[in-house]
Amino acid sequence: MSTPRLLHHHVVGTADAPPLVLGPSLGTSTAVWEPSLPALTRRFRVLRFDLPGHGGSPHRPAA
Repeated sequence: MSTPRLLHHHVVGTADAPPLVLGPSLGTSTAVWEPSLPALTRRFRVLRFDLPGHGGSPHRPAA
């Protein structure tokens, strides 16, 4: 059994704001959402993540 690995992620915005989860397209990373963050964090607590093998996330372990 392999050890679970966390995906690379960022959380920004005030703790009491409603959550908003933003996932990337294949071949991109959390950076794709950078231009939208100033507007989004005015109202939401934003969670962004990288898919396995993208951005800062590790590759999936071999099965």
